[in-house]
This record gives sequence, structure tokens and C-alpha cells, in this order.
Amino acid sequence: MDRTFIPTIDSIAIDPILRFRWVALQLAELAKCSSEYQIIQQLKNLPEGLDDIYKRILKAIDGKYRADTLTFLQWLAFSRRPMKIQEVAEAITVDFDAEDGPIFTPIKRYTDPRDVIVRCSSLVSESKGKCCRFNPKFEPLLIVMTGTIKLSHFSVKEYLLSDRIEEFFRISDKTSHSKISEISVAYLLQFNSFEPLTEAMLDSSPLARYAAEHWIDHAKSGGIDSSVLTLILRLLISDTAPLTNWIRLCNIDFHYPVESFSMDKAEVHSPLYYVALAGIQQVAYCLLEKGAEVNAQQGRYGFALQAASYRGHEAIVKVLLEYGAEVNAQGGKYGNALQAASIGGHEEIVEVLLEKGAEVDTQGGYFGNALQAASYGGHEAIVKLLLEEGAEVNAHGGKYGNALQAASIGAYETIVEVLLAKGAEVDTQGGYFGNALQAASYGGHEAIVKMLLEKGAEVNAQGGEFGNALQAASFGGYEAIVKVLLENGAEVSAQGGGFGNALQAASFGGHEAIVEALLEKGAEVNAQGGHFRNALQAASYVGCEEIVKVLLENGAEVDEVEMEHITDPTVLKLLMEATQ
Repeated sequence: MDRTFIPTIDSIAIDPILRFRWVALQLAELAKCSSEYQIIQQLKNLPEGLDDIYKRILKAIDGKYRADTLTFLQWLAFSRRPMKIQEVAEAITVDFDAEDGPIFTPIKRYTDPRDVIVRCSSLVSESKGKCCRFNPKFEPLLIVMTGTIKLSHFSVKEYLLSDRIEEFFRISDKTSHSKISEISVAYLLQFNSFEPLTEAMLDSSPLARYAAEHWIDHAKSGGIDSSVLTLILRLLISDTAPLTNWIRLCNIDFHYPVESFSMDKAEVHSPLYYVALAGIQQVAYCLLEKGAEVNAQQGRYGFALQAASYRGHEAIVKVLLEYGAEVNAQGGKYGNALQAASIGGHEEIVEVLLEKGAEVDTQGGYFGNALQAASYGGHEAIVKLLLEEGAEVNAHGGKYGNALQAASIGAYETIVEVLLAKGAEVDTQGGYFGNALQAASYGGHEAIVKMLLEKGAEVNAQGGEFGNALQAASFGGYEAIVKVLLENGAEVSAQGGGFGNALQAASFGGHEAIVEALLEKGAEVNAQGGHFRNALQAASYVGCEEIVKVLLENGAEVDEVEMEHITDPTVLKLLMEATQ
């Protein structure tokens, strides 16, 4: 259905959805009639279409509540999530007529939040629901009922955005987002004390959570005019309570949900750092012009430049560099800005950083270097760019040891090919999985496993979390890869790794077909080692009845099993019968 046309009586006649909406609204209006005479008059003056109905509804709004109703409708049309009635009602507590600009004014608050529904009449509808509150340990504390409110039909928003509506109630996405951002920031400015935030305080300020989480999005969507900019700068004043409380409510450095941490604590960084995370260019300019320290070390990402690079805010990156940001500054989760941009897949920012002198092989951070980060993220264009700039294909370090292992765990076959073509050593040791073959085997990437073996990968190479590739594939349940590895000479009873051997790994994972395949290839059923000491213990521990049967049939020794750790009654019965 084309939702851009004007709903008239003719269109309603052919569109069942709009016809149903028209009838529902007529019934709602008839329900308001208090006499037979009023009903007759209402029937005589039936509106021709939805536009006529909406026009009548808006015209009937009491003049002193028109501004409030417009605010409510803007929030409901452009909020980023379903809104509670109490939240929407709070939107009019910000006074836009104050001498110093928009300011939170609690005396404007409605005595009864449900008056929102009265003001908006048939343009909105209410729904019931329930939600959980959580404590800092993510454990449910209680379930509370909550009502949400929304525009009653898609045609309401279309009408409000159209040029068919009277000018006062005509809205646009840009002006609406701008207004919502102003209300949100002004609302947050009320929290002007360093005292710990409590649930009681937030219950009495129901819009606080939404404002903290979404003001940035609304500000960027609406554009940063002078009024919005002024409010943001008031919020982002270092060492002030509003800034601290905003971070307590929504730590954008970590994306914490507001219920998941103690609201009396917050490590607050510089305003420039948060602006770099948020990507608000105009505010960054203002802060830098006011003397903000561009190379201050702080936060999860170490520096404002790394934060902006990771989030993909190219304009901010350029501004920071223009004001003297050190392109090779070390620190933070990703070690440097180039690695951060590489894992984020932001090719344009990688190019900007390289043009400004970023060292392509700088070591450090989670991935060790930018090439490993780009390889893990599957960003082929960045991988090629870094290699063209002289990145060392076999550089060691980081979570996955080298770029080849990182690409192998991510199943990026083309990147593996690129790296191998550039001289990546197929058996380089190190990293979480020890080598690329184990990484690909763990991930279940058969094509990469075959490619690595064709390139001479040592099938029995030792090291890493799973000791060898066969154990990794067995744990993951990848029968085809297990077969490929065995065909290429994998030692079926090789020792090492968290599970001691492949049979124990497959037994713990519940992969019966692999257990049988390993036993057929001569796996030692009573081999010792690993977390569970032997395969029978592993299978019994997780309650894999069929595998327990297979192992017992193949000579597994029951006296090696610690019965006190077995909880499955069927498995216990099998083990007890095997001892008789």
C-alpha cells in the first residue's frame, strides 16, 4: 500500500486498513455523545476521510494545551523506543520561555501523567506490558507493570508531517529531533548534585534514563543549532555534577545499560573524549577552541583520537588531527588510532591516519597491530591498504598471534588468500589458538582448513587453547573437518589442550558421530589428561547417555569416573550397571 497518498472516503472504501481506522474513529466520536440528538448530529456530519477526522480532533484541543499536545506528538512520532506514559508526560517540564534558555521546571509537571492521553485524544493509544528491573549483578529483582503510549495509527504521523495540516501542528523530523534533544539535555541539567543517584530519585524523574541514553542521537538527527549547542556545552562542563550524573546514567564509553552498575560511582573523563565518542563535530570545535587538551590520556580507548577512529567519526578525526592530536599515541584498548579504525572497518579514517604519518606496524593493543585487527574484522580493503603501506604480514602479538590466525577464525577466506599470497607463514605459532589451522578448525571453516593444509600447514602442530587442530574441531562438532584432518595424518590420540585429547573434547561436546570416528581410527578410550581426566568422565558429567554407551562398549573403565560429580540419573544407572 502506498502510504503517501491523502486518505479520503474513496481511498478508505478500497483500503481495508484505512477503512477500519475510519470506522473506529467514528465509533469513538459517537461514544462521546451524551444524547440521541448529539448522535443524530454526529451522523449528519460524518467526515469524508481521515484528514477531516484528524483536523477535527486537533481543532477540538483546548487552546491552553495546544503547545503541550504538540510536544507530546513530536515525542511519540520520533522517540527511539516505545515510551512510557510517565516519560512522555515529563516532556513538558522543560520551560522554553525561561530567560536563560530551556530549563527544567518541575511545577509544569502534570498532576496526573495520564492527562497525556486526554490531551492527544484518539491520536494515541495505550498498551500494557511489564518489564524487569535489574541489579548490578544482572539478576532480576522484580517485575513491574508499565504502560506505554504510541501514535494510534501510521496515518497520524503521516498527517502531522504533511502540508495538509494547519501550520501550528505541522512537524518535521529535524525540528522534532532538535526539540527532543533540547528537552533531554535541559532535563539532565537538573541533576546538579554529586550525591549518589537512587532509584527513588529516578522514579521521580521518569525521563532521566531516556534523556541520558538518547540525547546524542536526537541532537545529531536534528542538527546542532545555537540553542542545542549552548545546552550541550552547559552539560559538558568538566568536574560538574550534571556531566557526572549523565555518565552515571549512561556511560557511553562502555555502553552500560543504566541498571547494570552502581549509580553512585562513575569515572568521568574530559568532555572532548565524550564528544569524540559521540561524533558531534560542532561541539568538538568549541571545546578545542576553548583549550581542551587534545592528547589527554583517558578512557577505554586511551585518547579522543582513538575513540573517534573506532566509532568511525571521520570529521572528528580530522578536527582532532588539525588541533594537534598525536597520530601514533599509544594506549587504550586498541593501542593506537590506526588499529582502532582498522577493527572498525573505517577505510577512509585509515587513509587519513596513514596520510598523517600513522606507523603501519605499531605494536600493542588487543590485536597487536592494525593488520591483525583488519583481518579479524574481515575488512579486506583495509587489509590490502595496510599491506600496500608495508605492513609486516607475519607480525606477532595480540589476541590471535598474527593476521593469518585472526582471518582464519573469522572465516574470511579471501583475506586468508591475500595474506598467504603476501608471504604469511602458515605454521606461525602463538595467539589464542596457537596457529591458523587450529583457529579455522575451531571455527568450523572447512574451506580454510583445506587451504591451509594445501599450503603445508602442520596438521599435528601443538599449542593453543585446544592443543591441536583435531581437538578443536572435535570440540566444535565439525565432523567434516575431523575427517579432513584425519585423512591428512592427524594423530588421533595426540595429547594437550584443555580437554587432553580429541576424544574427551568430542565427548564433552556431545558429538556422538565424532566419538565413533575417533574410536574407529584407534583413539585410546581411557587416555588420561585434560579438565575431565578422561572421555567417560566428560560424557558422564554432561549427561550424554549415548556417548557413555559407546565409550563403555569400547572398553572405557568405569572405575576412573568420579561418581559424585554425575547428576544425570540415566547415566548413573549405566555406570552402576557397568560395574557389576
